[in-house]
Amino acid sequence: LAVDKHVQAGTVTPYQYLVLSLDFSKINRDPDPGVAKVGLFNMINTAIAMFYDTYMAYLNEAITRNQQLTNQPIINQNNAIDSLDRCVRIVKSALQDAEEDINHRLADAKGIYLLADEYDAFANEYLNLKDITSYDGIHRGQSSLKDFWACVKASMGHQKITKCFITGVLPLSLADATSGFNIATNVSSKRELAGLCGLSSGDVRSALKTFCSNGE
Repeated sequence: LAVDKHVQAGTVTPYQYLVLSLDFSKINRDPDPGVAKVGLFNMINTAIAMFYDTYMAYLNEAITRNQQLTNQPIINQNNAIDSLDRCVRIVKSALQDAEEDINHRLADAKGIYLLADEYDAFANEYLNLKDITSYDGIHRGQSSLKDFWACVKASMGHQKITKCFITGVLPLSLADATSGFNIATNVSSKRELAGLCGLSSGDVRSALKTFCSNGE
């Protein structure tokens, strides 16, 4: 993407979002659901810590104010969903400050842009047609994964997760693990995103020509 070119042309406006990036492929997918939950929380908390490191200059006052009011650390090592909720509230507080000061460093910011890469990598590890107990153990009832996506949903819009972009490969996980986040729109079939979301029509035609002797 020619980002600089689009910025100079005025078709892209920089500095509108604070990006929180999550990589679900990094989770320790232990057979024990309890250990797997710890891995999930560690990944989320690490991502939030990196988010704070990146934007500390913009969020420092809001973080200090939050700690004074709650007398709690900004990251809950035992509950990453709580960490995410606190992060959203801190960003919302900082953006409220920006609304009152046109010279604020976040004056043009809209909120958090959540990027979730390979959202289904965590759940896919437990798919076994001969033994569904592991998958059921991860997803039964109000699982931590569902709770996480429910928290994301509750934080969308005015709560200041302004946008969310999720990548993955398995529709089953989309229907199950992210059922708490049932406001998403599937953009996999959009032509302009073909190269990003999967195979393009050119890729398919090339593969078919390779495997089909008649070339049709």
